[in-house]
Amino acid sequence: MKKSILCTALAAAGVIAGCSGNGSGYKIIATSQDAFAQGDTILLIDYDTDERIDSVVVADSTLVFEGNADKERIVTLTNHGKRLAVFLLEPGETTVDLKLRTAKGTPLNDKNQALNIAGDSIIKGYYASVENLKKSGKTEEEMQNELDSLTYATDSVLTALNKKAFEENKDNAFGLLAFLDYAYGLDKAQLESALNGTPEWFRNSVRVKRFIDAADKLDKTAPGKMFTDFTVATSDGKEVKLSDYVGKGDYVLVDFWASWCGPCMREMPGLKEIYNKYNGKGLQIVGVAVWDNPDDTRNAVVTQQLPWTIIDNAQRIPTDLYGIMGIPHIIMFAPDGTIAFRGLTGEELHKAVVELMEKQ
Repeated sequence: MKKSILCTALAAAGVIAGCSGNGSGYKIIATSQDAFAQGDTILLIDYDTDERIDSVVVADSTLVFEGNADKERIVTLTNHGKRLAVFLLEPGETTVDLKLRTAKGTPLNDKNQALNIAGDSIIKGYYASVENLKKSGKTEEEMQNELDSLTYATDSVLTALNKKAFEENKDNAFGLLAFLDYAYGLDKAQLESALNGTPEWFRNSVRVKRFIDAADKLDKTAPGKMFTDFTVATSDGKEVKLSDYVGKGDYVLVDFWASWCGPCMREMPGLKEIYNKYNGKGLQIVGVAVWDNPDDTRNAVVTQQLPWTIIDNAQRIPTDLYGIMGIPHIIMFAPDGTIAFRGLTGEELHKAVVELMEKQ
């Protein structure tokens, strides 16, 4: 074990915006055996704005950050750009276990810890049910239908848990953190309703503004609206447009995905079933890899044996245009280029595709 912390490197003057002499102090004690190496610089970053608040040079398995908590905020510790933990910065002493990614010791962090424990319990129950399903002896179709229902139910419970935490904490940074987990998938009206009663600083959060912008884009790209074109410079140096495929007389199912996304991978068997049934019969599938390293995308295409067209290196270009905050996200474009439906997965997706194709 290394001997001791070399030092707590104070942030440059003025880094902590609005810091005043009468503010309350914070102390963060972060421990880990393998998250960093001696000489690394660990940054304390504002999760919302990416502002650098403080830094420590590693000389031991314990890091100490001290300063003035001018305001409550969500923060993260990072090492070479890798996020080590997300927690709340507030007055008092916070203990962060970087191996377990837990933080406790102050009021908001203790609330967040309780929420995480409840969420972890629900997720463990989900995986236990999945294992039992695998041993049930049911057919693949029956298992997939039950898995879809189980996943939907689990997502609903987790959403309700975060919603309750947000609604009970609309005036603090923990409420903002809970909101960021709850707000995925809310439309424009639902988002405005949820934000009713939140303070101005809450609504002015960079990440909340992204949700508001995404909801506006969702409204502009809702079913019935004409497609919004985009151009991607793929990893092989070509420029590819959505309009190269959409609006050409076929239904085009576009899957926005990434190689690291577990739910995206679980969607692939269902997409292959649709492809095998309808490809060349008035329907095409196009995969658009977003938020991903092109090398990882190519490896996933080979591993998953994806037979349809893949557009890689799209990053945030299409997701920003279409208000996509989470993946997989699937959009079905009609032959004339209008949006037939979006946001469906699993059995709901399969039924919607069959319904459209049987009308041809």
